[in-house]
Amino acid sequence: MDKRLVGLDALRGVAALMVLAIHSGIPIAGGGRAVDLFFAISGFVMAMCYEDRLRGGLKPRDFLKRRFMRLWPLLAISVVLGSAAAFHQGVPLKSIAMSLPTILLFLPSIPYGDKLFFINIPAWSLHFELIANVVHAFFLQRLRNSHLLAVFVILSALSIVVAIEQGSIQSGASTGRYWMAMPHCLASYVAGILVFRYRISFRISAAIAVAALLPVAALSTLHLALSVMFVLVFAPLLVAVAAGGDVWGGKWLGAISYPLYCVHSSMLTFFGKTWGVPVSIVVAILLALIFEPTLRRRRTSNSAQEPLTTRPPLEATT
Repeated sequence: MDKRLVGLDALRGVAALMVLAIHSGIPIAGGGRAVDLFFAISGFVMAMCYEDRLRGGLKPRDFLKRRFMRLWPLLAISVVLGSAAAFHQGVPLKSIAMSLPTILLFLPSIPYGDKLFFINIPAWSLHFELIANVVHAFFLQRLRNSHLLAVFVILSALSIVVAIEQGSIQSGASTGRYWMAMPHCLASYVAGILVFRYRISFRISAAIAVAALLPVAALSTLHLALSVMFVLVFAPLLVAVAAGGDVWGGKWLGAISYPLYCVHSSMLTFFGKTWGVPVSIVVAILLALIFEPTLRRRRTSNSAQEPLTTRPPLEATT
């Protein structure tokens, strides 16, 4: 498979724009399932980039250190912006200050209301991303394919049970839903690993395939069974298709996806839902052009650069 994975960059970038649209009040049906796409992409890319290294001597703690340092700088920027946005919305300065140490470590903060990541609510998915990375490094990478498939089946069953009980696929942004998000997030991540390990790929136009399958995400809002099917079946299929294809502009869509994820919530707070959309995109482009390349140059001084598609999954629901 192509190490550049421009098709995956495009898929993730489009999903990031859907997230922005949802949070700005634009009704994008099915956009809430983008988070599962991102976890599936992450599982695929982490397996491709790190499983052989982990089996060849890379220590799990070194892998996790790389992941932490990859994700942290833009998280820190989002925390600064998010703290200002929270204060602007009337959150007491004491509550903000008490939450900073935990959120800067990708941990839930002391809840404000029922929000565990109120400084930057979408950061819940980064928290779950690192949990998935820990499980991958210490456990999943050691499993045979058949055993990993069994883990996926178990997680899928748990996801279905939770979805039926709650009536929907849950996010992990609030106190009451935190544990309910774990099964489907991990199931999506494991599905991505399986797509890579079994070398599942479709040599068709990624753009056509994404255009064909994204309506399934829209339909998933109409029926719980379709929503579950998208998480467990169609999201991995989209990853398999995107991994085997190329899309014009995919590199740039991928480049802005993580910066856009990090800043869009604060920009919408400061500039409103109308101006917040273009401002979010402009800020994300500037970060992708200036800030991220500087960080990559520093990382390459002591380790090989991660490919573009190792950027983290974004979130899709609040």
